[in-house]
Amino acid sequence: IETDEQFIHVSRYIHLNPLVANVVYREDLMNYPWSSLHSYVDKSDVGFVDTESILAHFKIRKDYEKFVLDQEDYGKKLKEIESPLALAQDAGEKIEILKKLMEKPALESGR
Repeated sequence: IETDEQFIHVSRYIHLNPLVANVVYREDLMNYPWSSLHSYVDKSDVGFVDTESILAHFKIRKDYEKFVLDQEDYGKKLKEIESPLALAQDAGEKIEILKKLMEKPALESGR
């Protein structure tokens, strides 16, 4: 990670991962026990999470929550692309998968 922008985007990716991987429902994300997201959003202090490095880039905690959750759909679309490519056996199969994916409507660019 070389920039602050990359840093906050990686944090978002990590916090969204249980949701986009369909491990939890959106309404359960804040209570997911293997995530530190609640420490960033509601000041829950677990004693070892440094939230300030990320939160310093946002005016209030709610802004970080919005930053994370606004990309739920984009994250799920990326997961759809990622999964078949990971399972492809060779380059030819990956190319065929990419061709099919390109026929679908383009992904909206994320923040």
